[in-house]
Amino acid sequence: MIRIVISSSARARLEAARQFVLDAAPAAETLVLSATRGAADDFVRQLALAQGATFGLYRFSLTQFAARLAGPRLSEDRRAPATALGIEAVAARAAYEADHEGVLTYFAPVATSPGFPRALARTLEELSLAAVRPADLDGAGGGAVDLAELLARFEAQCDAVSTVDRAGFLAAATRAAHERSGPYAACRLLLLDVSLTNASERAFVRALVGRASDALATVPDGDTLTEGALAPLGVVERIDPAGSGLDRVRRGLFAAGTVAVGEPIEDVELFSAPGEAREAVEIARRILREARSGVPFDGMAIALRAPQQYAGLLEHALERAGIPAYFERGSRRPHAAGRAFLSLVACAQENLSARRFAEYLSLGQVPRPAAGPAGPDIVPASRDDVFGPLADRADQQAHAADESVAAEPSPRAFRAPWKWERLLVESRVVASSERWERRLRGLLRECELQRAALERTEPESARIDHLLRKTDDLKALDAFALPIMRTLADWPFETTWTEWIDLFEALAPRVLSRPERVLRVLADLRSMGAIGPISLDEAARVLSTRLNTIETEPPPRRYHRGFVCGPPLLPFCRFE
Repeated sequence: MIRIVISSSARARLEAARQFVLDAAPAAETLVLSATRGAADDFVRQLALAQGATFGLYRFSLTQFAARLAGPRLSEDRRAPATALGIEAVAARAAYEADHEGVLTYFAPVATSPGFPRALARTLEELSLAAVRPADLDGAGGGAVDLAELLARFEAQCDAVSTVDRAGFLAAATRAAHERSGPYAACRLLLLDVSLTNASERAFVRALVGRASDALATVPDGDTLTEGALAPLGVVERIDPAGSGLDRVRRGLFAAGTVAVGEPIEDVELFSAPGEAREAVEIARRILREARSGVPFDGMAIALRAPQQYAGLLEHALERAGIPAYFERGSRRPHAAGRAFLSLVACAQENLSARRFAEYLSLGQVPRPAAGPAGPDIVPASRDDVFGPLADRADQQAHAADESVAAEPSPRAFRAPWKWERLLVESRVVASSERWERRLRGLLRECELQRAALERTEPESARIDHLLRKTDDLKALDAFALPIMRTLADWPFETTWTEWIDLFEALAPRVLSRPERVLRVLADLRSMGAIGPISLDEAARVLSTRLNTIETEPPPRRYHRGFVCGPPLLPFCRFE
């Protein structure tokens, strides 16, 4: 049996959760699962602050705890969990094969568009989590026939490489929970505002409740899906706070009908703005206004319903206003290293295009000659959520290293790489590694002949020094660019993901001053290595979104910063 506390007040839900933990016997252990790991950490941290010390509290997000349970079962089955990028790669392969064989009708016009694999991966994941099989889509209208075909191919590709998507991952964790043995089996269970939106999550939570010695779940009022999933498992208890104005807003802001009328309050201010960008500016103004009245930055928070639309705009607005901010899920921004690497991939796609190579040069990612190949300090490691419990400390160390390197002044690369773009134009390089070599060497020979002629006829001419510098720049360009062109020319037309990843990982340290983030993205695809043959065009489409905009990790500590998060984490922060 589980006790289910439903309330519109986050304070009331947190108090019920706190009392549940304090009511435990001294030797009891409690498993705290929340929407995110940060939410569970904040709840336990505040509990420890009030009590002085706590013991036997284990903190995870729902996905992280599933990783702990599913890992041994997947190892026994000789399967591995797929990362988010790996799922996109499988979806891209399924779409490519189906379109190449001409079996798609509804999705045929968009099957080759750059954003289709990403959208398809999300759709197929939702179908799998809802326990929808390809046969279940028979007879449905619209694109159901194409979806059934793509889902069947997706599952076949996953089976071929012995990997599982999130639905299979949760299914393995559910089987482990049903066994009622192993770590955390005898723990009490606390579910802090965990939203259950699909059949796989509901089955997993039911198994956890079934083996727990005691259980409590807090549910925000209005989360009918989670309430419906948990209600058959226990007793529902509703806590209605006093009818204050703020509570009326919480309960009635998005209500479908008419709400009770009460006295106006000053605690709530409603405003609208013409567009997301102006709205972000207005939010920054209100934060500054509250800060002037004495509220610290880490006593304020911004809850984002749609982070993908608002995060970048808010980051820019807060930076302009001088407000330090902590984005709980990090932020996404254009990343020079990723864009530079994609430019070189496009250079290979376009038969060693000089225009694409010049685009790479313009991004300022040319490494120093002394940098050399990747050493043991550059270890690509996936940062996907599935591997979170195993990589918490590694992520913090990597972030600290990134900050220390970023704080150092940026060293100059070669003597004058900014002149190389002009030299490419003068050499009239078009395509093929042989033509690159012939044109660059020809321009170098031309400069040497001109300098020799001037030294004979006009030994005092200033052009001699100019030609000497130009010759040095050409030699540096020749030494750097030609080996890369030969490498790109040797790339196959199509091969498996394993070979593509090996080729990309070998190239990245040679052409990027800081290749770490690119290598981490490539590491997300390792579990999909046996899928193939993959063309270079398909590989570039899969990588384009993740490399063009790289996710920036939040700072190690959020205090003294405004807090930007999604609604699930907001109730657990100390400003509540």
